[in-house]
Amino acid sequence: MKTDKQLYKILQAVPALFTDLTGIPLPHDYVFQAVTLKEMQRELDGVLLPQVFTADAPVYVIEFQAYHDPLIYARLLWETFGYQLQAASKNQEVEAVLFFLDASFDPKKAPWHELGRSGQAGLRVFYLDEVIAQLPAGHVLKALFLPVFEENPDTVRQQAQAAHLQLSTAPGLKPAQKENLMAVFESWLVQRFTDLSAKEIRAMFSLPATPVEETRFYREVIQEGIKKGRAEGSLAEGRQFLRRQLRKRFGELPQWVEQKLADADVETLEMWGEALLDADTLDGVFRQL
Repeated sequence: MKTDKQLYKILQAVPALFTDLTGIPLPHDYVFQAVTLKEMQRELDGVLLPQVFTADAPVYVIEFQAYHDPLIYARLLWETFGYQLQAASKNQEVEAVLFFLDASFDPKKAPWHELGRSGQAGLRVFYLDEVIAQLPAGHVLKALFLPVFEENPDTVRQQAQAAHLQLSTAPGLKPAQKENLMAVFESWLVQRFTDLSAKEIRAMFSLPATPVEETRFYREVIQEGIKKGRAEGSLAEGRQFLRRQLRKRFGELPQWVEQKLADADVETLEMWGEALLDADTLDGVFRQL
């Protein structure tokens, strides 16, 4: 399941949830955004910046890790030091925070793993499954992460409506923040239940409104599912993902569609995936070529 991009969206929508995830208090209002390191020609996906720069308000360079990367510690520290050098004139304290989806993704490189798990400032390491499990019942993050950490799919189906309602009525959040959290939740449901139609997914939380196919996160899921084949060097993965989406929209596929899928490269699959989002018929998907 694709999670890292959505995790950044959570903190972008509600930066204060950083404290719930880490136990680190934020002394001022913060904003979560991407930052470009000009000299390194590298973009940091997630930096938590205080809106008022004071001595008691560190900058947090954040990484969410949901796949295996033996160099993750070295990369995060390199990026953190790079940011600190770029912002040296502000004399700002900078810390690195690393979230693993669970402990299995942690390469446990010494001495950084031990330092990060010690809870000392500078580098902090958290396992998201443990963090979410320890939150009190009724916490908004427990509802949000239901499709990610609940192993039993039947339980996810049974609890999806209540979780969605909890997100839509979460106290202390602005309407736009609730909307963004619900969109993340819905995108995780789409990824968790790839065998279900949009109608079946909507039925989980009884929403007669916008079809899932029309949400911006569903559009991202379609493109990411196809691009996964490029990342893993497997065209078969991208073809199979698009085949499932086509079948959910149009039913069994005729032979001419199967032949087109078999002959397509990644760029063509991406083009058809984009066309699928707006097309009403199979001809509408494939007429571009």
